[in-house]
Amino acid sequence: MRVDILPQIVIGALVVAAVVAGLFVVGGPEDGRMEARDQKRMEDLRALSDFIRCVAHANDRQLPVELTPNPGCSQTVRFQDPFSEKAYTYTKTSSDTYQVCATFEKPALLSGASFRDGVLEPSTGCATITYR
Repeated sequence: MRVDILPQIVIGALVVAAVVAGLFVVGGPEDGRMEARDQKRMEDLRALSDFIRCVAHANDRQLPVELTPNPGCSQTVRFQDPFSEKAYTYTKTSSDTYQVCATFEKPALLSGASFRDGVLEPSTGCATITYR
């Protein structure tokens, strides 16, 4: 009877090992939640960039010095991270470029993320964008 149990134990051990290996490779549920939060932050930065473009367009194509609500640009935009409540940052770097930044939990996964006329630098969490 012991010989009949051995294959079941081996198969059970292989299944457990496969599940553990899968979680190790994929990262598990918490990694998935972090990725989803980072995607929301990316959406927020893109919306913020669209808002900045709208404000600049309404202001004779001049980028704003700082971000404030603008009645002429009615799109919904968040000025802070909904998860950490830390403010997103905006910096006007020249007359036609600016940066929008967030703190990401898994920045390496955002490599190559693009914005209209800009690119996100994952190590800093900042997208440098040219207003055209």
